[in-house]
Amino acid sequence: MITRDVLERNYIRKKKISESIFWTTQLLRKKYMNINIEVQLYFDLVNYLPTVAKDKKFSISLEEGSTIQNLLNKLGLPEDITKVILVNGIKPKSNEIQLQYGDVVAIFPPMAGG
Repeated sequence: MITRDVLERNYIRKKKISESIFWTTQLLRKKYMNINIEVQLYFDLVNYLPTVAKDKKFSISLEEGSTIQNLLNKLGLPEDITKVILVNGIKPKSNEIQLQYGDVVAIFPPMAGG
């Protein structure tokens, strides 16, 4: 006959296993998760657009924790031709800030005029 004590121990064991699986999944997701961002290239930089891009913009997947510099490297954009970079409409202080899921990065070449 199954006693209440046996049922409680089985319940607790299953709960611990379930919690363990949950936390393992969370750690793996965090370790291997990628972020998707939207990139917009303007003027002469459109030559660097991938073939799948439409209207000067495209989405790209980067490793979580990637910076603007990592993005520039992945796109093959030389640093000297990327003069103005905006993340969500704001100019960051450096290219070493981490990008977040859903960010919109607009990249402009140097401009002349006056």
